[in-house]
Parts: sequence; C-alpha cells; structure tokens
Amino acid sequence: MSDNLLEVEQKIERATRSKQPRFKKNADETMRAILDMIYRADTVLPKYSSDTRKRDRELLRFSRSEPLLSGVVSSAVSRDKNRGWLLTGPARQVSSFSKKLHSVHDGEGWRQFVSLNANSWYTTDFGYASEIGFRYRDGPAETMWNLDPTRCRLSGIPKAPLTYYPNSGQVPLVRDEYIHGNSMPSPEEQMKRAGFCAVERCLDFTRLMIGVNRHQLEKLGVSPPKGILLGKGINKDEYDQAIAQANEDASNREQLYYRGVLLLFTRNVDAALDFIGLSELPDNFELAQFVDVLMQGYALAFGYPVGEFWSIQSGSFGRTGEMKEQQQQATAKGELDFALSFQEQLQTFFLPATVNFQFDQRNDRGDLVRAEADWQAWKIIKEAYTSENSAEGPLLTKEEARELMVGQGLLPAEMTNTDEDLAISDLKEVREKALSQPEVIDAINNMPDEPIVIYKCNPKEHDGSLFKRKIPDRALHVLRKYSFPPGDVQVLWDKGSEAVKQRIF
Repeated sequence: MSDNLLEVEQKIERATRSKQPRFKKNADETMRAILDMIYRADTVLPKYSSDTRKRDRELLRFSRSEPLLSGVVSSAVSRDKNRGWLLTGPARQVSSFSKKLHSVHDGEGWRQFVSLNANSWYTTDFGYASEIGFRYRDGPAETMWNLDPTRCRLSGIPKAPLTYYPNSGQVPLVRDEYIHGNSMPSPEEQMKRAGFCAVERCLDFTRLMIGVNRHQLEKLGVSPPKGILLGKGINKDEYDQAIAQANEDASNREQLYYRGVLLLFTRNVDAALDFIGLSELPDNFELAQFVDVLMQGYALAFGYPVGEFWSIQSGSFGRTGEMKEQQQQATAKGELDFALSFQEQLQTFFLPATVNFQFDQRNDRGDLVRAEADWQAWKIIKEAYTSENSAEGPLLTKEEARELMVGQGLLPAEMTNTDEDLAISDLKEVREKALSQPEVIDAINNMPDEPIVIYKCNPKEHDGSLFKRKIPDRALHVLRKYSFPPGDVQVLWDKGSEAVKQRIF
C-alpha cells in the first residue's frame, strides 16, 4: 500500500471540487444507510490499531447504545457548534472568509460543519478531518467538506499523511489539502498518531450501564430475562404450547410489553417451574448512586465538570462547594480541547496569514457563577458606601468605593460618566488584544491602506444585526464598502497605516 501511495504522491492535484463521491453532482453512489443504532454491549470491538476505520464504525454505534453516554456526546457537541468566534484582519479578507465559513460543507453551514467534526472528535479514534477546496491550483482556500472518519486512515507518509477511501479505490491527501485533529494521539510510531477518543475512554463504564439497563428492562417485563428455567413434572411440549398460546393472546389484545400471567395446565400435582436468573444486581445496589458515579466517569473522560451534564445530589458526595469552585473557572480542563485544535487547524491550513481566527473561550456556567460573586461584592461595597455612621459618616467615600470596584474588576479603570469616553476605552482594549495577534501585525504591515476590522459571530444569536456598538460615522462609511454575514463588526483602524502612525507597536 505504501509503494502505491508513493507513486501517486507526485501526481496529486489540488481539489477544485471534493474528492468525495457524495459531494459530486453526478455521483451514482450515495452514502450507505445508517445501521442499527442499538449495539450489543458484549460485542467485541475490532483491535485498536493505526487503521482505525473498523473500530471507529463500532465506536460510533457504541456511542448511541447507552442513553446517558449519547446525551453527554450531544451536550459536548452542542457546546462546540454553538460557540462564538471572531475574525480579525483586513476588511476585504474578513468579509470574504466570514462568508466562506458560513457556507462550508456544500452550503450546509458552519454549525452543521462543526457538529460533524466535533462528533468525530469525541466518538472516533481517527478524530475529525475536513477536506479543503481551493479556488484554483495554488490559489486561496474556498471551502471545506467534512470527511467520514470511518473512510479515512492515517498513512504515516509525510507528503500524503492521510488516505481517503471512497466506495472504490483510495485517494491520498497532501497535508495542506485537509485539516485534522484527534483526542490523545498515540506517541507510538507504529500507531501513526491514531487517537484515543472520549467514547473509547468510557467503554467499561458504558458496558456496566448497559447491563444495568438490561436488568431493569427484564425486571419490568419489557425484555425476556436471561436465565435457566428448570421444569419438574412438565414436558417441553406442554411448555411450548403454553408459550404459543400466551403470545397469541397477547397479540389479540395488542399487548406489547406486559403480557399478563402465563397459564400452564397439567395433571401432574408435583409440577413446578423454577427460574435461575443470570442477570442479577449485587446486594444493596443503589441505582441513583451508581448513575452519579457513572456520570462523574463520563465527565472525566470528556474533560468537562460533571455539572455540565448531571446534577449531583449534595449529600451523596459532599461536593457542592467543590463543584461551584470548578464552575468559577472560565473553562474546564478539557472543554476547549476540540475548539483549540480546530482553531489551530483553521488558522494554519485554511485562513490567510493576515486573518486571525479565535473561538469564544468563555464558559457560560462559569460566567454565571462569577456574575453571582461579582454581584455579592458589588452589594458589599455599596452597603459600605451608603451606610450611615453618626460620628464619621459612610464607611467608604465615593472615590474609595470606586477604587475598590475597579480593583475587583467590577468597573473598568478608564470608565467615565460619558458614553463617548466609554466607547473610546472599549476600543482601546479591543485594539490592544488585536495587536497581540501576529496575523493582525502582518495585516497592518502588508496592507497599510486596508481597514482593520473584527467580525464576531455568535451562532446562538443570529439576529441579523450588523452593528451592536456605538461606532463613529467614519467607521460606518468604511464598512458600507463591504458586506458581512449576520454578526457584529467593529472597525479597529480606518487604515492599517494609522496604527503605525500612532506608534502602537
């Protein structure tokens, strides 16, 4: 296989259309139908190896086999696909690439595209991969198409490290023709950087939960129990006849689950049926406590605080205070793993060197906790400022209260009583952040006559609004020359040369 790939390497042409048959207008073949989503927990997965295709097919099915696990996957993917993002750079390029990102994956759009890639990240060892389409050979990137992870393999060949397998044959891809990332890539050379995804890390926990679910279904009579039936004084024909009659009665009564009492008549007075169950839970088993431990295991595997997926009873583990402390952090340990990997790949292989892409890294739950803490601090300072002391007056003067609020981050240091000064302060802060990005510095130096803007997209707030901040008339005049998708656009400099003249850097 390696020799064949090396022969093909030299003949690779950049794609003006997708190499995947499903995205070709005249494709005769379509994607195969989704297989049965219920996957048996005791099925042996294919061996973990550098060729992840077969194992990833089973991991995808396995991720749908247990409701709590599929819920965790859904929650993680939803957070990633609804995460806001920013493009900063020359107005012309930001306008062009913001539109491109909104129309990726054959026009299905950004959220659908990110959802597919995030799902692959969490549920397959190969991870995510998306093919890049170019306007023309050696031209700028134009679009992207998500690749099916079960049709891709890491080849280990430096010039064509990824191979895509359509319905027939194989297509090698050079490194700048796709983006790719996975969770916990193996450091072993023979594994060719195959990953170890979150679902893989949950396998044993999920198998236990599926077993518990089966047991509960059997006890409820929804599923036939697994066990040994010992009959005394009853022959097999009598038993089979009774079962057939019970099934017929249940069918006539349209009973799907609770089929009633099985009636079995015999003349043998010593007849008896004894059932030995093979599916039994341990003594003193508590389902609620087991599920709490299970969800903590899932959260650990996915790198999220358990509170993102599940509400732990405060008395179960005494962790209420600890959980609140976790949520005060802007991000969780592994919560940004996919977002940062995806951001880095877009920046390196899709965007020009003068446009910076960044995901919004805030944590909504953490923001709420911090907002609550800020509100408590605000009330304490306010009470000290407004308190009456007959001898000395309030405990704090206005200036002291303001200084404390600025120190706590409740007020910006430059804040004044006028909207104009506040807008100037805000613009200064945004400019300082932008100048920490190498792409913005390149844009200012290489395109001195081009306006430098920042485009903000929040997929959860697509209200069609273009301007959400107070922008000077000159900025509105600049932006009228360009069109942007729904979002928030702010002009940092009318021209890149202004930043140079101001000696900002």
